[in-house]
Amino acid sequence: MGGGVNFFSVDKEIALGRELAEQLEKGLPVVRQAELNQYLGRLGRSLALREAGFYSYTFTVFDESRIGGELRLEDAVFPRAPQGVAWLEALAIPGGPVLVPLGILRAVASEAQLAGVLAHALAHIAARHGTRFRTRE
Repeated sequence: MGGGVNFFSVDKEIALGRELAEQLEKGLPVVRQAELNQYLGRLGRSLALREAGFYSYTFTVFDESRIGGELRLEDAVFPRAPQGVAWLEALAIPGGPVLVPLGILRAVASEAQLAGVLAHALAHIAARHGTRFRTRE
């Protein structure tokens, strides 16, 4: 687990992450393609075995090019991207959910590159960066 002050218990962090992911997925153009989602889930779970910890990681693909309206991803995810900048990372939500922009899947040249992107998101979650950031705020 990551160091630093964190006022969120692991259970509260997991509950927060589930709530945030549910809200985001309602407003996101989620890609519901069974083969793609199964592949991403298998790859993500194989990486999560190394990160393990307290979390049950989930992986959801969304089409960032179709985001509109009032949805503000920067309020709910880590890392934070400047407004108007394309998301070049998977979005790590506290407690385990990972949202993967479709553009990343188009941009990577190999499974190893995709694994690196997912592992980076898992490391943010395992280090509890999202709730540590909220604690500092």
